[in-house]
Amino acid sequence: LVSTIPLLKLKRFNNISKIGHPLAEYLIADIGQNKKFTKQTTPYTFDGNSCTTNQATARAFAEGLYKSVDGKHLAHSAAVPYVNSWVDCNGQQLSGADFTNILLLKSSLLPTPVRKHRYNKTINVFCETCRNRPASLVHMLQECSRSHGSRINRHDSIVKRFAAGLSRRGFDVSVEPNFVTGRSFVKPDLLATKEGVTHVIDVCVSGTNESPDMAHNNKTEKYSGANNEDSVKNLTGAHTVSVGAFALTWNGIVSARSARLALELGLGRNFVKNSSLTALFGSLKCYRQYNKTTYGT
Repeated sequence: LVSTIPLLKLKRFNNISKIGHPLAEYLIADIGQNKKFTKQTTPYTFDGNSCTTNQATARAFAEGLYKSVDGKHLAHSAAVPYVNSWVDCNGQQLSGADFTNILLLKSSLLPTPVRKHRYNKTINVFCETCRNRPASLVHMLQECSRSHGSRINRHDSIVKRFAAGLSRRGFDVSVEPNFVTGRSFVKPDLLATKEGVTHVIDVCVSGTNESPDMAHNNKTEKYSGANNEDSVKNLTGAHTVSVGAFALTWNGIVSARSARLALELGLGRNFVKNSSLTALFGSLKCYRQYNKTTYGT
């Protein structure tokens, strides 16, 4: 409100000034000399930047959010904006409890020892399993052994969605195939073959310290190379090999490059959006498992 009300009042003032009626001109002259009105229509200033338009206000709010302790995890959320549409349209028919908890998780607002310590300094911030690691939301979801099983299930759920979607579109899909390259072997999540082209795809649920596009690139580089391509051709009989990835973060932010790959394979926007929601559900299960698991496991 502190940023939008001045703009709304100024817009109304400008519309009245365009009427051209003597009464409107008198009203404009009277209001224009009112110091209170001048103060109320002064644009909001954020970090020295005057927010004179709604777009400037939105940019200023985003910059402030991404600099905050909790908001920094949303820094790349605008890369594929349609994956966030579940907030406005509950197409998955989420229960009220699930919707609230997923929204809290997305915003990094779920209760954790690190978060509680801000308000009560007597609370121990360290994980009772890992001892020397702060029990932050990222630690709970991505690092601690207490949520390891749920992390595996989260990853596998996205792989199964991907495999099922490609199978429906006529691809011959292999899940977690092994093939030898030189003195070792590699095991990507999926090989999908259609019309002589094999797509090597690996799914990655990463943290938020780096962009999901970076995770996408790292996975692509891992499985690229002449040795890998020759091994895939020998395994599937394809004449062309394409290497890609489907990378997203624990809070459902999808790599723009991964989203484009899914669309090119014919999976559609709904698949990308639902995969994001699957990651969020999986992260919520990681959080719940962490909180109910015995410390020593």
